[in-house]
Amino acid sequence: MAAACAPPLVVPMHYVPSFKVDVRLHEPLTGGEASPTDIEIEMMSLCSQLDVLCKKELRDQHGKKSELGKVSSEFTDKATVVHDRMKQLLLRQKQDMSLGQYIVWRGLDRVFPRAATFLSRPDGLNLLDKKTGLDGYYQDLACMNQLLSLSMQINSDLHNLQDHKYIAHQLAILYQSVTSLDAACMETFKKSIEDNFKVVKASLADDGESGRQLSNEHKQWLINLTCSIVQMLTSFPAELTQEMVQPVLALHQT
Repeated sequence: MAAACAPPLVVPMHYVPSFKVDVRLHEPLTGGEASPTDIEIEMMSLCSQLDVLCKKELRDQHGKKSELGKVSSEFTDKATVVHDRMKQLLLRQKQDMSLGQYIVWRGLDRVFPRAATFLSRPDGLNLLDKKTGLDGYYQDLACMNQLLSLSMQINSDLHNLQDHKYIAHQLAILYQSVTSLDAACMETFKKSIEDNFKVVKASLADDGESGRQLSNEHKQWLINLTCSIVQMLTSFPAELTQEMVQPVLALHQT
């Protein structure tokens, strides 16, 4: 006896192109018309991202002793995303020029030579290993970020933790960050840490009944120190940023 046939529970519908959703993960949140200055700033940001990707890929190539011109798929994927964003951004410029022409016109090829080399031949992937003034800029910026994050972390620990056993180690790293940032305004913080580090370390050498704790005097000193560092970094004084920004401005204005 043949089994009874029941109708299907669901009948799949055919794909309708009008239902397609465009992916806009990398588009700016703000819409409307963009001024030439807005476009130039965004293009500089994208060139900066691409330059960092190129620098990292070159470093990885040297470490792995890869064949010249052979790059990783990870680099290709990320660089392609940035490249596509540049081309989309150029469409908003409303000028009849290629991406390479725009880069040269705005002097970005001199500021970001590695990125410009990639853009000239994205299929060839012959990256240019050439140091620029931005290499020091990125390094100083990373050092400032580390110093800011560590200062905020120490400050938070002093206010919220009863056990200060890691403070001496954190203070040693803080000192390294301060000395790595070659700026005259850091000398006061450097001297202050040198004057107090040994005493702070010695006071935290042994566990007390309630754990390792700083004295109120040293706790307040370190709170004031970290607050001063955070205030200095977030105010971006000229004595801290001039050496970083000047090479970039000189390259862009030539």
